[in-house]
Amino acid sequence: MDKKNMMRDFITIINDRGLMTKFIKNIFGYNNFFNHNYIFRFIDETDKLIIDIYDNITDARFNRYIFNFNKCKHFYKKDVVNKLNIHYISISTANDSNDNLIKLAYMFKIENNKMLDYAETFLDKDFILILRNIIK
Repeated sequence: MDKKNMMRDFITIINDRGLMTKFIKNIFGYNNFFNHNYIFRFIDETDKLIIDIYDNITDARFNRYIFNFNKCKHFYKKDVVNKLNIHYISISTANDSNDNLIKLAYMFKIENNKMLDYAETFLDKDFILILRNIIK
């Protein structure tokens, strides 16, 4: 399975199991966040996975995270367009980081046999179990 499909399956299973709020807190750094505070949308495009989060508690209420699986000039770039915060994240050029969003991108760049060890450095056990099942 290619990395894009692995990431798509990973996020889809997290959502299906009712773990999305926990995932958003862990990866995107939202605090004071509950199931009723946001709307989540996930879009699967040919070479991209897009996550939209609209919330009613932060100053930056509209956020779009575009995970691009093609070669890109920058591994991370943020723009604001019409009050929408757009985060461009390139999987192919991602590096290890202290930021969990970038770590997520980097995790889907590295070899499958290294993904679980890397995931254990920043993901909750619930997410590691999901990842383990996808890799196998």
